Amino acid sequence: MIDLRSFLSKEKNSVLKPTQKLNVKHDITALQYALDKSDHYPIVYVKSPTMLDGTASTTPLVTNLTASRTLVAKSLGISDHRQAAASYGTRTNRNIKPTIVPVGEASV
Repeated sequence: MIDLRSFLSKEKNSVLKPTQKLNVKHDITALQYALDKSDHYPIVYVKSPTMLDGTASTTPLVTNLTASRTLVAKSLGISDHRQAAASYGTRTNRNIKPTIVPVGEASV
């Protein structure tokens, strides 16, 4: 599995980065709705969404990650989304021993 930052970089042609100000209350959902109605399913990356109080967030917002079956399959390392069920089932049946990270060393 690839981390989100690397995935977004790798799939940069599938990422929409709107330049206009978008409010988290309605604008971003309205954008996703419009994209869906026009049969476009990009990942949406809003660098500085406008919060409910009108301030600009310093935390980017990433959404629409599961709108495209092709992109979801790629994020799971599956080349063809039509084969996703079989490939994912095979991958999840492999037991991988967990790595235990002590609380003091955990990043979050």
